[in-house]
Amino acid sequence: MQTSSILTEYDLMREVARHLSGEKIRLRMHRPSDCDGLTWCDELGRLTIDISPDLDDEVMVYVLLHETAHCLHHTFRPVTERVMQASPLSKTLIYNIREDQADHQAKIWLQYGEQHRDWSMNYFQGVLTPLLTYKDGS
Repeated sequence: MQTSSILTEYDLMREVARHLSGEKIRLRMHRPSDCDGLTWCDELGRLTIDISPDLDDEVMVYVLLHETAHCLHHTFRPVTERVMQASPLSKTLIYNIREDQADHQAKIWLQYGEQHRDWSMNYFQGVLTPLLTYKDGS
């Protein structure tokens, strides 16, 4: 595996998402409609995380962890991108439960990253890098 010193920030995000979820994830810097991040499964069965590229570092880290938690805890039916973009989010009880689960997991990972932060790096890299070695229950 590459070391964090030679990873781009995008590569670091992708590696953290893969490590934490145990899944191969397609990460796109693409603004979803009506939110900062969105997890979905494309028609080829690829888990996809779309994150708005214009977020500040702290929000970007949290959104990445939140969306990664969806990849870990939830299953997604494959859809085409056109269908996914045309489908409004339904704020049902199930949706709210899934969001609460993702928030809870993201906060655990964020706390770990901040506790083990490498202060010689900027916030973004310093918090995400320790998550490359996170083990459940660390």
